[in-house]
Amino acid sequence: MLTEIQQKLLQMMKEIDQICRENDIHYALGGGTAIGAIRHRGFIPWDDDIDLYMTRDNWEKFKLAEREGKFPPNRVIESAETDIEYANTFGRYVTTDTSSIHSNQIIANDAGGHVIDIFVFDPIHIDSFWKFMEDYQMYSDLMNETMGFSTRFDMNIDRYMSYYKRTQKEGKKVVIDELIESFTHQDAPGWNHYVMEWGTAPFLFPASIYENGYMRVPFEDTTVEIMKNYSEYLTWQYGDEWQYIPKHEGREGHDAIFSNKIPYTVVRDDYRPFIDEKKLHKAYIRRKYRLMLANQHRRSAQIAGLKENGNKCIAELMAQLAAKHLGAAELRAMLAAHKYNELSELFAPYYEKQLSADFIGRHDKHSTLHRYYNPVLLDIDTEIFEIAVETLMRTERMSKAKRLIELYEGYNGEAEMHEGIRDNEKIEALKAEILEARTIINEYSLARTDELYERVNEYLEKYPNNSQIARLKIRMLLEDPSLDNDSYNVAAKMINELIDVLGKESVVYGELLKYREDIKACGAKLSAGEIEEYKRIYEITNNGFIKLEIEDKLAESGSPIEKDEEEEQQNTIVVRKGGVYSKKNSFYRIAAGAFKKLASRDDRVKERAWEIACRTRDRVSLLEMYENQLDELEAMAEKGKWDELEELMKPHEEAVLRNLERGLGLCVHPTLSTIQNEIFERRGEGETVAKIEALIPDQHRKPIGY
Repeated sequence: MLTEIQQKLLQMMKEIDQICRENDIHYALGGGTAIGAIRHRGFIPWDDDIDLYMTRDNWEKFKLAEREGKFPPNRVIESAETDIEYANTFGRYVTTDTSSIHSNQIIANDAGGHVIDIFVFDPIHIDSFWKFMEDYQMYSDLMNETMGFSTRFDMNIDRYMSYYKRTQKEGKKVVIDELIESFTHQDAPGWNHYVMEWGTAPFLFPASIYENGYMRVPFEDTTVEIMKNYSEYLTWQYGDEWQYIPKHEGREGHDAIFSNKIPYTVVRDDYRPFIDEKKLHKAYIRRKYRLMLANQHRRSAQIAGLKENGNKCIAELMAQLAAKHLGAAELRAMLAAHKYNELSELFAPYYEKQLSADFIGRHDKHSTLHRYYNPVLLDIDTEIFEIAVETLMRTERMSKAKRLIELYEGYNGEAEMHEGIRDNEKIEALKAEILEARTIINEYSLARTDELYERVNEYLEKYPNNSQIARLKIRMLLEDPSLDNDSYNVAAKMINELIDVLGKESVVYGELLKYREDIKACGAKLSAGEIEEYKRIYEITNNGFIKLEIEDKLAESGSPIEKDEEEEQQNTIVVRKGGVYSKKNSFYRIAAGAFKKLASRDDRVKERAWEIACRTRDRVSLLEMYENQLDELEAMAEKGKWDELEELMKPHEEAVLRNLERGLGLCVHPTLSTIQNEIFERRGEGETVAKIEALIPDQHRKPIGY
């Protein structure tokens, strides 16, 4: 069941699709939206946005369609090229009759409605990437003053203030247009990558992701476009694990003001009079520059601490191996004996440290970007490193193995070289195995051919211990319509061998059980026992593909999966680890005393502005929640049904008290305030009523939008 926001976004997605079909424009689903289309045939259940990708030529045609009046009513493009007051660094398709306001837009004057993000792909030669980064981060800092972009890479320290002063003197558009010109013309002869324009961290993709064009895939009740090489793209961005559904704590949404009924102009007028915009602008600029100055100094202390921590980890690992009399020869023997789980347990502390965001960063997380390009590497023995990498590969963690290899080879440019690892024959062979596997899997997602099946067999002869391609062979065998008993026997043997080697704790255990059940349940109709077994497997696996296949199989049998209501509710919970301005940024606890004192004051200005905007969010959401119940609530009050009213008014009371803690009075509607005050009075909480009433501004004595 779609949330209200998802329903709105789906409607907008259909509008974009129609515009593109009618005007020869191509787009591709990206990010979590692409995962949702392939893994869920629609939204990821807890997702609350849509990401689209367009190459530069398609983006220009999309903007032209708007200029020619081909958009539906109340729809616009927001981007630096179309609106210099826009507060973000990538394009958006936006509604003008609704509201979706994020923390970095509270002093912006753009459309501020529900949005679909559109990320533009520009061709680039990899040698030009760092020049691109400098100019793009400068552009991002000037477009969105609420966030620090250059500081994540220790860039533009010497030129940020001069560029900012130029925007004040020459005009923002002049400077922004100059920067756009600099970073959108990087397609030197022999260009080999696309760079995706995202202010947080431009992503670099191989040019091959678009080489096979586009295809249509199901998405909820419609079909949409995605690049044909979606498997290559998703693996490149998310690693091999993208097909697995994360646990609830790994899911995130957005903290924003949403309304399907009230335009942003009305929402803005509700909270902007209470914000000192001049102070806020100055606070953002000061903070941004001080972050640039302070971050480079604190990084050296952080790195020293990480290295000390890492060296301790390696010393403990080597001591443990020595205590168990396990040298490289013994560990290789364990690999040969397929004792992968024992090896995983031995290397677990090393993996936990070396693969953590603290040590090697993540390219999609703001706070770890510098570390992504400047990783801290543990000084590990070359032979031990080889075995640790191969253990990752044999336990279905190919992406992590590839990342480790690239890190120690100096793939990111700034990484230190580890003698003995670069150009090491064993390491190179492991990397080749990973890359060949990815190529085959991508080709499988495009077409299942006899030639590809032969290549799978050749690969397994070359790399007999690669369980990823072994599972692909099983899948291809079971998909063959002319499958005979010999093929069934081959598949069944491979399944049992993989279960024995990988064990029940493996992430692919449920997938293997499903394949084994497919062999057993090859009749025209599933038996009651087979149905129950499929349902059991459905609960075991986190593989989204396998879940979809089981759902389809059971639906065809007349015994569809009954979704757990509690699970479905959890699926739609938006997880947010702390509001953007809910607490002091860590910088303020680390920077020098003078910076600290000044910056803390600035931070409170921003924090207060977001609190005031959140009061408006409460006014919007509560009015939409209760507007059809006002007469009913009033009638219940007249009849004295206060116990029932107290239960119905809980969301309202929680919001009132939440705002009171911030020193803000909340009035959503006079009827709701009258009933709420009576509830407080009946509980002997008249002082609370007095405090709230004293804090409610006159402007808020009537409902928002009236």
